[in-house]
Amino acid sequence: TFSFYLKKSFKKHTPLIAVFGVFYAFCAYFLAYYWNIMWLDGMLLLPIIVLGIEKIINGEKGWMYIFSMALLFLSSYYMGFMSCIFAVIYFLAYFVISYSGSGKIDNTLVFRKKEKYSLKAIMNNKFINRGVIFAASSFTSAALCACVLLPVYMILRSSSATSDEFPAVFSSYFNIFDFITSHLAGLETTIRSSGEDVLPNVYSGMLAVILLPLFVVNKDIRFKEKTAYILMMLFFLFSFDNNWMNFIWHAFHFP
Repeated sequence: TFSFYLKKSFKKHTPLIAVFGVFYAFCAYFLAYYWNIMWLDGMLLLPIIVLGIEKIINGEKGWMYIFSMALLFLSSYYMGFMSCIFAVIYFLAYFVISYSGSGKIDNTLVFRKKEKYSLKAIMNNKFINRGVIFAASSFTSAALCACVLLPVYMILRSSSATSDEFPAVFSSYFNIFDFITSHLAGLETTIRSSGEDVLPNVYSGMLAVILLPLFVVNKDIRFKEKTAYILMMLFFLFSFDNNWMNFIWHAFHFP
């Protein structure tokens, strides 16, 4: 699915696409959970969800996003919850990356002063238009699974697994040097979030580490694209490293 995403997103098909598909398929997350396949549906569907988000921003229909997210919700509400958070973050990042021109969908439309705040004028704004479609698509995907999601929500309200409270004290899990080592070969994956040296399963091949500084210094890549992706990576690093974000990402409880 990651190779399929690369092929469709970049509109090209080369041997490198297969290489990066293998990097994704055999990342540390897969190595940690290949024995427990209930956690792999999110990994399988995430590239399709991301491609669906890109299609919405590029002005195409939202069906790919709707059905892939709905399928993930049906498969695992837990991974669906995390993917929804990621979807919002990626929507904002990709919109910044792809933004160009005046920010209007149709530059030929001219509105009189009293029509400036009409629905037609507001929906001609690209960010608002795509944001409404994205939100409506997200709601639709959840509505398609409401017969499953609502009973699960009602049951979990009285479950001991959801009785945790938001942590009062902020704490960090690791330092930056420990995190860097989790990108190196030969590491042991984290299966349970307990112990003193719990690190995120982010390893996806040494080439990914080597290519990061090359990505930063590459003059052919726009500054706003570099900024969007680096800020997104820093946000995820922050999410991995503390108990507050850990609590939020894991559906408001500690795994």
